[in-house]
Amino acid sequence: AGTIIAVVRHGYQLGERILRPAQVRVAK
Repeated sequence: AGTIIAVVRHGYQLGERILRPAQVRVAK
């Protein structure tokens, strides 16, 4: 279970790095 959480957390960080600039672009 701990491993799955670590993987999800890593994927979430990558998603934030990619999606957040896109969301800011859409917000503008």
